[in-house]
Amino acid sequence: MAKTPEGDLGVAYLPDNAQVEVNMSVFPAAMQAKWFNPATGKYEAASRAIPTHRPHASVRPSGWEDAVLILTAR
Repeated sequence: MAKTPEGDLGVAYLPDNAQVEVNMSVFPAAMQAKWFNPATGKYEAASRAIPTHRPHASVRPSGWEDAVLILTAR
């Protein structure tokens, strides 16, 4: 997992793990999540706004070999 110093963007690469748990308290505001499939170049919506008051577990889309979780400021 990596994020910008401002906390407006976070990226997590899941090469072979099915899920990632993100400590959302490192972001200043709720974030929007989407998945990127490196094999196809396509995006898929992940969830509604993710609040910052607790950890958030994101599960890689079914059938994807690897995935990138992208968190952006709303």
